[in-house]
Amino acid sequence: RRAQPNTVLERLYQSKSFPDERQLTGLSKQLDWDERKIERWFRVRRNQDKPGLQRKFCESMWRFTFYLVICIYAMNHLW
Repeated sequence: RRAQPNTVLERLYQSKSFPDERQLTGLSKQLDWDERKIERWFRVRRNQDKPGLQRKFCESMWRFTFYLVICIYAMNHLW
């Protein structure tokens, strides 16, 4: 899921991804949204920044390949 585009929330998110209760109340009045909806928007927006499954898999495979090659190289030189 992607967060709805909202310039006010996006500006605050750039400086602080976890707003405090006072900021939530102010945003709720400013945007005429429920505090719960604003909390949900921030949670969805934070989840957008997390690396995806494919990216995690690629990173793991690079590490596996690197350590496998180093291990084989070390074994060849030690024996």
